[in-house]
Amino acid sequence: MSITIKPTRIKQSVYLLVPKSIVDLIELEKKTQLSLTLKKNGQKHILEYTLE
Repeated sequence: MSITIKPTRIKQSVYLLVPKSIVDLIELEKKTQLSLTLKKNGQKHILEYTLE
């Protein structure tokens, strides 16, 4: 499954906000830890999050 999201800029940082429907689907909580892996696929970059 893939979704399209737009980055949100706050001051000098950029955030990728997780939509509420995805938060509910994966039962994401404030204490949940995520790992981010960056992968290159030709000219594109893939951001892959893993729940721990």
